[in-house]
Amino acid sequence: MAQPQNNSRHLLTLRKERSTDKKGWHTTEIYNSSRIEEIDDPNGSKVAIPPSSIPTPFAQMHLYDIAFKMVNRLGHEGSTIYHQLVSECLDAIDLIYNLREHLQADKDGHFSLVEWNIDDRIKSLKNSDNDGHRLLGKTIELFTGELSPFGKDLQRERKTPSFYILTYDSTPIIATSPLTFAFVSKTAEEEEKHFLDLISPIKTLDGRAMFTGVKPLHQRPMELQNYMHRLFYLNKGLLNQMDNIHEYMRVQKEKFHNTKGDEIKDVYDENSKMGAFEMDYKDIVINGKTPRIERVAWKSCAPIITDGDLDSSYLIKPSPSKEKTARLEIGEGSNVKKVLPLVLQEGFDNPNFTYFKGKEWNNKTQVEFSLPKNNWADRNLPQIGYNYPYLVTTDLLAEDLIRMPYLINPDTFVVPENHIHVQSVDFLLPVTDLYFKFFDEETLIQNLTIEEIESEQGDIKVTLKVPIKGNTNSNSAAFIIFTRFYDYGNPRNINNGKIINLVDDGKDETMDDIPSPFSISIYPFVRTGDAEYDTMYKIMLLSSQLDNVEEYDLVAYNEENVISTSDSAIEKISRFERKVEGSHLSVYSVSGTCFDALEIITPYQGKTGEKARGWIVPKWKKPPHRGTNPKPFTVAVDFGTTNTFVAFTDDDAATAGKIKTYPFFIGEEDMQAVTLNKPTADKKHVMLERYSFDDNAIGLATTFFQDRMFMPNLIGNPPTQEALYQNWRNSFPIRTALIHSNDVKFDVLLNSAIGFLYEKDNLDIARHGQEVTTNLKWSAENSKLVEVFIEQILYMIRNKVILNGGDLSRTRLVWFKPLSLPKTLTDKLTRVWNENSRKILGKNVTIRLVNESEAPYFYYRATGKIDKSSSVVSIDIGGGSTDIALVSNGGKKRLATSAFFGANILWEGKDGKAAETEGGVVSKYRSWFKERISLTKKGISQAEGSRIEMIFNEIMDSGRFDSSEKASFMFSAEHIDFAEKLSEDKDMLLLFLLHYSACIYHAVQLLAVGGMPYPKDFCFTGTGSKYLNLLDHSEDKNGLQKFTEIFAQKTYEKYKDLGIDTKPKTETGFDVEEDENVFAGFEGFDELEGGLPSSDAEEAGEVGGSINLHLTKEPKEATCFGGIHSFSGDYKDLGLGQNINTVFLGEIDATQDDLLPQKNLTYEELIDENGRPTKEGNQMAIRVSKNLDQFLELFLDMNKNPQTRFEDFNIETNLAAFEQGFKAIKSKELAKGMIYERSNASGGYTPVRESFFFYPLRVIIRDLALAMAKNTTVNM
Repeated sequence: MAQPQNNSRHLLTLRKERSTDKKGWHTTEIYNSSRIEEIDDPNGSKVAIPPSSIPTPFAQMHLYDIAFKMVNRLGHEGSTIYHQLVSECLDAIDLIYNLREHLQADKDGHFSLVEWNIDDRIKSLKNSDNDGHRLLGKTIELFTGELSPFGKDLQRERKTPSFYILTYDSTPIIATSPLTFAFVSKTAEEEEKHFLDLISPIKTLDGRAMFTGVKPLHQRPMELQNYMHRLFYLNKGLLNQMDNIHEYMRVQKEKFHNTKGDEIKDVYDENSKMGAFEMDYKDIVINGKTPRIERVAWKSCAPIITDGDLDSSYLIKPSPSKEKTARLEIGEGSNVKKVLPLVLQEGFDNPNFTYFKGKEWNNKTQVEFSLPKNNWADRNLPQIGYNYPYLVTTDLLAEDLIRMPYLINPDTFVVPENHIHVQSVDFLLPVTDLYFKFFDEETLIQNLTIEEIESEQGDIKVTLKVPIKGNTNSNSAAFIIFTRFYDYGNPRNINNGKIINLVDDGKDETMDDIPSPFSISIYPFVRTGDAEYDTMYKIMLLSSQLDNVEEYDLVAYNEENVISTSDSAIEKISRFERKVEGSHLSVYSVSGTCFDALEIITPYQGKTGEKARGWIVPKWKKPPHRGTNPKPFTVAVDFGTTNTFVAFTDDDAATAGKIKTYPFFIGEEDMQAVTLNKPTADKKHVMLERYSFDDNAIGLATTFFQDRMFMPNLIGNPPTQEALYQNWRNSFPIRTALIHSNDVKFDVLLNSAIGFLYEKDNLDIARHGQEVTTNLKWSAENSKLVEVFIEQILYMIRNKVILNGGDLSRTRLVWFKPLSLPKTLTDKLTRVWNENSRKILGKNVTIRLVNESEAPYFYYRATGKIDKSSSVVSIDIGGGSTDIALVSNGGKKRLATSAFFGANILWEGKDGKAAETEGGVVSKYRSWFKERISLTKKGISQAEGSRIEMIFNEIMDSGRFDSSEKASFMFSAEHIDFAEKLSEDKDMLLLFLLHYSACIYHAVQLLAVGGMPYPKDFCFTGTGSKYLNLLDHSEDKNGLQKFTEIFAQKTYEKYKDLGIDTKPKTETGFDVEEDENVFAGFEGFDELEGGLPSSDAEEAGEVGGSINLHLTKEPKEATCFGGIHSFSGDYKDLGLGQNINTVFLGEIDATQDDLLPQKNLTYEELIDENGRPTKEGNQMAIRVSKNLDQFLELFLDMNKNPQTRFEDFNIETNLAAFEQGFKAIKSKELAKGMIYERSNASGGYTPVRESFFFYPLRVIIRDLALAMAKNTTVNM
């Protein structure tokens, strides 16, 4: 039976079986992507060997593209043929990423790049005579048509005009692909092993053989992942035909990099920039060609990698202190990276060292001696060819070598340990600024050698050992040694540097003139490491002023950074040029920071044509370790009218009587200002000689200007070392004088400095365009100069505390004021002290104000010289004023007064500064003093006499100094012995005793009026009190003690004899008649013109009583030491520094009701607007005048007492004439003084501010001194 016929029809197709009603050949739809996916592979995805017979490279491109699509569907981890193809494609991109290194290691030229331009090749094939070629041309044209990845745009230009093939020994390896960026060139199966063997030297980033194994992207090195994510994310607009690989990257990101902080996740941040990508990865260039797909180039990892990635023995090894910052910055913007450079030298050989990623260094490899420094990333490592920073000789050794005419101090500045040169010269450090980025001072000291050789290679040889990493398995240090030769004049070859010879020894024959050397001084020479205190440094730069030679300059560096010169910067440097004759003097101020090094810019042309430079590196003093109980310094500053004194203790000042106090000093151990020169080697030299920089002209100038316009090296004498130091010139007390430039914004040490040598040495300020200002304390116009003076003192204190292990936070400061200082000036001074103390010493400093006359009490109490129960009179005789303090009951009861009756009255003349206005003492001894200078020249030394003569001419004849300043100089001049000569003046000494007696008289009267106990102790302090040594030469002052004892007793008894009830009352004890003639004028001293007649004194009986007289060798010591002792807990409740000024007008019959300010009294109440006395004023004048008469009577009576005769004080003068002159002047000057004060009153309510008692005494002393000078001669 016949089988039934099957009439169904089936389509012959690669897809699954399909029925059809058509017969034979017929048209079907084109295979698109979805229809292709329906084709069933009988082997599935498990085929082990990738297809090797794909007919064209274009089909190969599609094969890798499909593989990405399938892996996206199957999952990124797997072992199918698709996963293998994707892995091969990723290997190809791995090769591209690391191709730069492969190419640089390819010294035999295995790699090559073939560019296959599609249109050119199609045209060439189609024009061929070979039919096969023409057919192939048409076929390729079909495959690269408009619908292909190589199609043309609307402008008929191909997006990817060329096809690039990378070959290895002429065998294609990989090629560009518009579908997957790159693909692998496949060979026949039998050639597979040969292909893999051929490329076996090429390894992937993770060390595998290329195109072996299966590894998805997320299992590959992070640097490759980062590269691919950035590549496809940042170029997504251009690589728009790579849908499958884009999808692959998306899945990679979302599945494997979706956690916060993942660096791949950050790639997709909106801040990712193409510019950073272009910096990190560089275009691959082979034979001048760069493979591109569309406009996207194949890129390899850029030369910027971290030093951790570079395992090399030649990495520079920074000093430990520089490890955190010793990196070169490479790149731009957000892409900046910091790397350690290599150090390379031609000829170096160490087989144990690795050079680059396991490769050894070939010692025959050529290394340039010098390379451009504009871009470290452009340096190509020799032998390897890989771009990475490395250093050569000129990167660290300078072009020029500065030869100095003196030795540099190795204790304070960096000086190489290995000096091989003339002992009297030295060199600035011939390194570049880059050296300090990697190495500190200790490394430089140990590794730099300068040797004068004068060989065929050069005149001076400099070698620099540069530490490198070396062998990590060895403990021995490793170095690259750079060597450079330097020549005088023009260098003999391109590598040699130039010597800038600042030594006048003729070695540089090309130098037409003598050289202009320089010096520097730095203040303060200490670095704490605390940013709060390392904020102010001054640098004095001095050079000789020669024709056609410019001044020097300098640049300050903090770490490796130049300190700004901008005024707006917090950390900055500014320069002030002080105009001086014969020298260039500049002072630099570094503020807001410290500096590590100075680059000196000379005026001389160096090798490159630029100004030659050299380095100075300080070896900063560091504060000693303070331990658990650092020293609590207490410092006292007596800022006086004439002199200033500073004292300190490092004991706890709260412990009364058990502390040691010292005058402020700066010794060798805590030197604050340091010069560049090395001191005399022999430490047995006197310190001032040891640190005198006088080996040559620049040295003499440095010492001169540093001591006068900057800061001396040494001040005073450390205890027990006076013989070694012998530094009396710069010792405290010093004159209260400031030397400064004209019309400037005053800045401490920049353009203004304390005149330590004022009146002690020749300042020569006029010739050098400087000014000196004294009388700072009482001048409201000089408030800024006062502040500068105080600032410098405070900086000296701060550095003293730091350098001696003190704790600034526990530092106490006490300063003093006279009671007569006006409130406005007191308030200004208080603000200056408080603000500057907290700025300089720190916000925790304790600041105390004590009245000048009170302070000595605390000193004498602490030292046991007075009893707690004693009633004490403390008299502080300053230059402008005299303060009197009365203290009893352990300091709980105090009364004080002040008057403008300082010691300057003894020297003053008429108003003015010319010679004809000089006071009697100065005018009388002017000629004698000048003759003594001549004798000094002949006897002691010409130089010393000339020095004093220059000071004499400057102070005595310049017209800039008043009589009291001239007298101060005359006393201070060494070898003249002016004080000794004055102590022999039998006339003038009467005036000194008169001044002293007036102070005693007023003090005892005030004590009696104020109801205070009779005194047991009299203390004298203040610069002015030095004249007491003229009256009594004995050490214990027995003569003065007895005089004081008797005179005080008689004064006290006189007041008590009046029977006045000192308690408050309303009426005086005298009947006072109006006397219109009280204010009449007097003719003056006409009766004195004929000379001083002989004395006709009477003797008086002995007076009982006993008092103690206390003086110190240096009068201001008691004030400052007392101020320090005032911090004792015994005095914490005394209210020190309060205004306790009481004005006792000097009425003979005064009561407590008459004391001001208990009583309100104004000048307007005493003198009317026409200058005539009111009734009350007239009565006041008579009461004071009677008291002056009584004072004169008691004073002259002292000469009648055998125990207090004036001749015991070497006084032999006409007392009758003296008495006559006293009385003639008294009433007139009392009236004039009262009228003068009224004329200066405000017109409304001007309280009386000082005693009338001293008004006539000031003029009496002045005019009598002038009369004595006029009528006597001085013998040598």
